[in-house]
Amino acid sequence: MKLIFLRHGEAQHNSSEPESFQITHPKLTPKGIQQALNLQKHFRITNNDIVVVSPTYRTLETANIFAREHACSKYLCYAIGPRIYPYREGSTTLPCDKVMSRKELIDYITDDNFKVLIGDFFDNKLDSVNHVSEYLYKNISLNFMEWCRRQKVERIFIVSHDGTINHFKEIIINKKFTRDDMLNEGEYISLEI
Repeated sequence: MKLIFLRHGEAQHNSSEPESFQITHPKLTPKGIQQALNLQKHFRITNNDIVVVSPTYRTLETANIFAREHACSKYLCYAIGPRIYPYREGSTTLPCDKVMSRKELIDYITDDNFKVLIGDFFDNKLDSVNHVSEYLYKNISLNFMEWCRRQKVERIFIVSHDGTINHFKEIIINKKFTRDDMLNEGEYISLEI
């Protein structure tokens, strides 16, 4: 099975770093919209594929552009939300990495194909994985990958964030990475599990 990790397209918080990190719920820029369209053109997504999306505006916008013409299964998953990389105990979540609340998601999503995955990976009260310990997040990640295997499909597209993707690369490839190894906006990596 292939897990294809897509980093969201360029968003408002990527425009004038670090000041733009203070934007809450940044949206895609015109460049980010084009990057999502390029991902759509690159992959021939089918109705048999699954798309799993982090609960942020920029990832949802990317996924909506990427998979909008398909009736494939789509899931929202807090387990693949923004994650500090490398993990630093005691660090704080920047406004740009604040995940959408369940109410915000309900108000935002108009596609009936989206289902929310919560209890399979961690306690229902936990909305953000940004500050859970490395040990706990590794377990959450392994549980998420086991859920992926149980879907018995050839490809699952995961629309997420640079730090989260680096974390999954470490687990799957069993190698340490640095911030220099992160994907740029609109890039992807395909990994076999």
